[in-house]
Amino acid sequence: MRLKLLLFGFGLILSICNSQAQLVIGAKEQQQVVLYSGDTLRSDSITYEFMAEGDPYFRLDHETHFTSDSVKFITNFHGTFVNLRTVNRSSDPERYAKRIRSGKVKVYEEIEMEIYGGKHLAIQRTGKRLGNHPELASGEKYDFYSVRNDTIRKVNYRNLKYDLWGNETSRNELQAFKRFRYLQIGMIAAGAGIAGASLLFGEKTGEFTPITATGIVVAGCSVLIEFPKRDALKNAIDFYD
Repeated sequence: MRLKLLLFGFGLILSICNSQAQLVIGAKEQQQVVLYSGDTLRSDSITYEFMAEGDPYFRLDHETHFTSDSVKFITNFHGTFVNLRTVNRSSDPERYAKRIRSGKVKVYEEIEMEIYGGKHLAIQRTGKRLGNHPELASGEKYDFYSVRNDTIRKVNYRNLKYDLWGNETSRNELQAFKRFRYLQIGMIAAGAGIAGASLLFGEKTGEFTPITATGIVVAGCSVLIEFPKRDALKNAIDFYD
């Protein structure tokens, strides 16, 4: 009986060790870069390195390195990231986004690669939990997405209409966004009209009156419509699956 228990315990330990080893191996296999040339290179360690002078680059296993402008996707210790070079029209070429959602529609939130580029997160300790840290991705900002062929697009009505319109639920959310946009434009126009008419045709031309203030408030409240507009775009993505 004791022999059977010993054999069972030994077998259980081997099984646990094997599963842990496979987890480690799997983690190593997840470290990779995908180049714009189409090549994929895997590594046990991928880090983002930059200096005051010279171009930033990604280093693999402390040996091979590639300049950042040649790298399309990066999967390192902290997740999967995309180089925004092809969708970036600003003067700053070093912009990246972290994948925060997988599925039929992959969603990315823009981040600072300097924070995520090493083995450990390069953040200032604030005492807050990592999930709420102001320097890290919130997981709530839908900045960019991809549906097919890993083509990265900015999250906006025009792009989502092109990619998601065939899904009825997503289409309903995009139509809701459009209605919110018209409401917002209407509020701005109405507020401006009220304020302008009050200033031009009031008892004293140019005098600031309560009616003028009402027009300004109506136009200003249009900013609040940004929240349901943003939620409609997010829902269009979330419901696509």
